[in-house]
Amino acid sequence: MKWLEDNFSHLDNSSSTVERQQFARGIYTEVNRRPSNAREILKFGTFKCERKAWLQVVQEYEVKDTDILAAFRVTPQPGVPPEEAGAAVAAESSTGTWTTVWTDGLTSLDRYKGRCYDIEPVPGEEDQYICYVAYPLDLFEEGSVTNMFTSIVGNVFGFKALRALRLEDLRIPTAYIKTFQGPPHGIQVERDKLNKYGRPLLGCTIKPKLGLSAKNYGRAVYECLRGGLDFTKDDENVNSQPFMRWRDRFLFCE
Repeated sequence: MKWLEDNFSHLDNSSSTVERQQFARGIYTEVNRRPSNAREILKFGTFKCERKAWLQVVQEYEVKDTDILAAFRVTPQPGVPPEEAGAAVAAESSTGTWTTVWTDGLTSLDRYKGRCYDIEPVPGEEDQYICYVAYPLDLFEEGSVTNMFTSIVGNVFGFKALRALRLEDLRIPTAYIKTFQGPPHGIQVERDKLNKYGRPLLGCTIKPKLGLSAKNYGRAVYECLRGGLDFTKDDENVNSQPFMRWRDRFLFCE
């Protein structure tokens, strides 16, 4: 979009209607001009996908230490170039949308968009590629695994340009790791509460993990602790099912 920057960088709220119309026509012309060949795609870092939205692939992007890096195994649909598939993944999991919208001009997409900076064929696999995508740290809420994975492995897996997609690897930078608060206390506090020192703590999961009544669950916990265990834990499938409500389980184990 350098042509737009050179010719319309002076626009502000005081600009005339004619100037704004010229600006809009300039955006339409630039956005709807399809690169003529693969070399031009790499030069401009753009292509037009089947959903008529401009996305980006930047093979010469210099990865920052603060970027979250993802490696996707991508199998494009027949006829879809790997550059298009990689750029689709980068855009769909960051700032991309299904069409060009005027509100794109209200923010700096260059600052926030994901970038597919490298593509490698998978050895021994036909039409499979590893697409490396860099995400700027500002895209993610601090200390939120949920937000990070919702963005990176969210609805991008339903993208029509892809026949198959798998997240192979993820690099989380130190700058993002430091935003996580961690547990409220460590092993020393747990030892203090249990009054157990100088040996590993021993625990177990109550079995069967599903089907026990609250009373029988409490009985199993009692026998485990009486037999010498330091703690027991609920299985991940145990919540508050009809056969054993959470409050009843708590009262029988208290």
